[in-house]
Amino acid sequence: PLATLKADSPAALWAWLDGRAAGTGSRSPALVARFNQLIGGVHVKQLSSEGQGALQLSALCPYTVLDFMERPRRAEPELCSTPEQRAADGRQQWVLWPLRAADAAGAVDQVRAWWPQPAGAGAGEAASGAGPERVQVSLLARNPNLNHYVAYRLLFEVPASGATLLSTSAAAFDADPAWMDAAQDLGRGAGRVALLVGDVAFAVLIGCFAGGAILGLVRSIRRLGCCQGLKAYCTIWEFIDWVSICVAVFQFVLYFYIVELSRGLGELVSQLPRVDVGDRYSRSGLEQLAANGTHWTWGAYQLQLDATLEQAALVARAQEDFRWWAAVFACCTCFRFFKAFRANPRLNVVVLTLHKALVDFIHFLVILGLVFITFAVIAHALFGPHIKEFSRVGQAAHTTFLIMLGLRFDELKDRMFEVGGALAVVWAVAFHIVVVQLLLDMVTAIVLDVYSEVKCAAGETPSLLAQVGDALFHSRAHWRRLQALSLTSVQSPQSAVASASWDTHEMKPFPQSETPADVQNLEGFSAASVSASGSGGDSLWANNSFLLPQSKSALELAQRRWSEARLLDALEKQGASDVKDAKDAKDAKGKGRQIITMGVLEQQLEVETHADRLQLE
Repeated sequence: PLATLKADSPAALWAWLDGRAAGTGSRSPALVARFNQLIGGVHVKQLSSEGQGALQLSALCPYTVLDFMERPRRAEPELCSTPEQRAADGRQQWVLWPLRAADAAGAVDQVRAWWPQPAGAGAGEAASGAGPERVQVSLLARNPNLNHYVAYRLLFEVPASGATLLSTSAAAFDADPAWMDAAQDLGRGAGRVALLVGDVAFAVLIGCFAGGAILGLVRSIRRLGCCQGLKAYCTIWEFIDWVSICVAVFQFVLYFYIVELSRGLGELVSQLPRVDVGDRYSRSGLEQLAANGTHWTWGAYQLQLDATLEQAALVARAQEDFRWWAAVFACCTCFRFFKAFRANPRLNVVVLTLHKALVDFIHFLVILGLVFITFAVIAHALFGPHIKEFSRVGQAAHTTFLIMLGLRFDELKDRMFEVGGALAVVWAVAFHIVVVQLLLDMVTAIVLDVYSEVKCAAGETPSLLAQVGDALFHSRAHWRRLQALSLTSVQSPQSAVASASWDTHEMKPFPQSETPADVQNLEGFSAASVSASGSGGDSLWANNSFLLPQSKSALELAQRRWSEARLLDALEKQGASDVKDAKDAKDAKGKGRQIITMGVLEQQLEVETHADRLQLE
């Protein structure tokens, strides 16, 4: 039990290892929990104090993500140690479950020898202040029912104070992840096939997303030049888009790196000798069993076990990194929703509120941080000598933050009041009044004040449902407007040019520069509109096979010349400087708003034909 190991270490560690070696208990020594079968046994290793947070490899050669990008496929994991070096290494021992109790007990005795015994000390006692600083106990098990591996890790740390600190971790991962063998995955049921289809769809979506981002960058550079285009393109939203793309691409690389590590782990496990769960061997018998299949020596067999355990640790660490990057990608995706909110004025109110409240919120955080640090330091000085959660300044700040959120106060209040007495009561009351009630409520007040201001400035804006309806039925309404223009031209093509050439915004006629060919095109378009209006004329814009060749070619040319994207690019390139300086632009409601009319569009874009005017309208 972990509680016993933590409370009475290393004596409890030796007792636990003795139990694993002797096979005491109701279950076989080859099993962990109920169905997890140990691979090899229990591995005990002394760790160096250097690089405490890094994975220390002794048998395998390093194989990182960068190595995978240079060499995606390996024949098998490479060993950077020899059996002779492994046999001479006294810092690690295997308590092998296939060995009999008498043979496995020798490894436990060697582990016990790491802690020097003082004169007159018992077998279960260790010298105070002696022994290794860090000891790692590792186990690798496989669940045949789920086809999963489980990597267990127990780390004992003995600091200068002499108290033993125990940290544990367990990582489970698939022995046969998706895309390790695509042909085999297709025959593993509908669930695995759906997973593969989802992966392909996600890859296509990210590819389209990246293509759109690159196209936007190219358009900005072509329109404004290299420097100005990059400057106009580099916004916070584009930065979020590119971060999302890079993280998604790295996730693909990292996942296939995990697949390659899992393939290598399977190869290492398959090379180990097959041992039945109920069999127990002497050391010579197990060594002979290992030599029969692979001609391994005892040192080579243990080196293979070391490599298998380290490969499983690499897979577990890569799985953890993959989950971390998946969380980063989910966060970036959430920010991209805020970018999409700008399309609707009512949803954009939230984004504008956060943007305008940012400055006030930063100034407020300065005050909140100073007050919070003061309470945290007081709590460290008041409760630190007696309560572990306040023993260090960093721990005190973390615990105080959790108390501010209402998560730890009920758990710690009895000990706090017992240790601090009246001062603890004063600290708790002052903290809840000043920080929880006053300062945190001021955050809500700041946000609501800015929200009210932005909401009033937005005025009456279309709802999301109305905007979706406009987007869905825009093409239908566009055709009806064109049909209304064309019906007028049935009476007289010459008058149609005049009547349809009036700008509804400025009530100023277009320049009458139509050529006879243009009038004929308009006449052909109008006649075709009338002939089609009696039978499903709504589909004429989508399928303009009713148009005469002249009008059809003119409209198709106008559609290619003036799409919405081309129109916006042309407007941005022109800059509309004359409109910005106009008197009506100064009187426009809202900063930087421009008045754009059809007359201005024709003048700036040099419109010549009536088909272009219809397309722009």
